[in-house]
Amino acid sequence: MDIRVTETNIEKSAEILRMALPMLSRNKIPVTPENYTVWFHYIQGDIQELNDQIDRHLQTNKPFSPEFNDTLYRKHFEHRQINQIESARNQLTNAISETSGSIGETSNDAQRFSEILDNFNTSCDTASSISDVLGVLKDVLGETQLMKDSMGQMQVQFDTRTAELNKLREELDQVRHQASTDPLTSLANRGTFNDTLETLLSSSEASRKPITLVMFDIDHFKRINDSFGHLVGDKVIRFVADILRKSTKGGDTPARYGGEEFAIILPDTQLEGGIRLAEKIRAAICATNLVKSGGQSLGRITVSGGVSQYQNGEDADSFIYRADKALYESKNNGRNCISRAV
Repeated sequence: MDIRVTETNIEKSAEILRMALPMLSRNKIPVTPENYTVWFHYIQGDIQELNDQIDRHLQTNKPFSPEFNDTLYRKHFEHRQINQIESARNQLTNAISETSGSIGETSNDAQRFSEILDNFNTSCDTASSISDVLGVLKDVLGETQLMKDSMGQMQVQFDTRTAELNKLREELDQVRHQASTDPLTSLANRGTFNDTLETLLSSSEASRKPITLVMFDIDHFKRINDSFGHLVGDKVIRFVADILRKSTKGGDTPARYGGEEFAIILPDTQLEGGIRLAEKIRAAICATNLVKSGGQSLGRITVSGGVSQYQNGEDADSFIYRADKALYESKNNGRNCISRAV
């Protein structure tokens, strides 16, 4: 498809630029490609859900934090790439299925035709009085054998193509997995966390089933990085992620929220259940003595946590904000503890 850059398009883009930059500056939002993409479409007004979310946030007079800016981009733009991958994968699956079916049908037809002509060959061999007819039939049988050989080669070629398509499908599945998980911990990444939470909140409005959110932050993580280096810091992050993974069940979504911060979405869970799980995780982390490869202890690793239960009618940002606020209440109370949101 050709895209023509007309004078009108340039003028419209320039006008959006003139409107976007003051908005970004007024809200203290860095002018990154991701942030500009968000506000370009906000001004253009072509994604209603994006406009509604920004308008609601503006009404709260809350700052546009880096986390909120990242949420806007991931929610409204990053998932489109994943959806494209999913569409391509489904198309490939259908193509493979249809191709395999055609191969099977063609191969079966050729086999049946060969058997019929083989029977004619036997009959003609016994009818010596019609030698001319026998000669013609043998010629036909010769051609049929060539067809069988050709079909055999076609089958091999189709099998090869099918194997290639299956490999491509596996690669696309891997890309999708990489796009939805955090590379360091293999937990759900921020984008997957946001998508999962939005889906659950939408269903919760109708079902009235409880949803609880737990937020964790590793205490004094900067000190760990400064004292032992970033490789050891990565080891600590993976250790905490493993504890979260082992402590949650199938329907839960443990995620790396960003940096040294983690989150767990707990569907069908009341606030008290979330607090019990958070305390269990906090205690397990605190009780483990991590050591470097040379045997040097890293000291006690602890986490602070905050827990909130979804309140009907609130949006995802408010739900997260309350859990995060409870987390920092734990920080202010001396760390290595769990606080509940109000």
